[in-house]
Amino acid sequence: MFIEIYSIAAHVLGCELDVAYDYSPMYPRGDYETPQIVARMQLSALALSTDDLDANLILRRQTSRLA
Repeated sequence: MFIEIYSIAAHVLGCELDVAYDYSPMYPRGDYETPQIVARMQLSALALSTDDLDANLILRRQTSRLA
C-alpha cells in the first residue's frame, strides 16, 4: 500500500517510482537493532504520459480500523 500511494503521488509530479524489492531474510543472526531494507525506491522522469487515478483520492482516503 505504501509503495502504491507513493507511485500515484509521483505520477502527479511527472515521475515514475521504480522499486526493487529485497527478499533476503530479515534480522540475520538475531540482529533486531539494525534497520532492515525491504525495498529500494528511485524516482525517474516519466517517459510517456499515463491516465492515472486522481491524486486527490490519497487525501480523501479513509481507512477503517474496526475489527
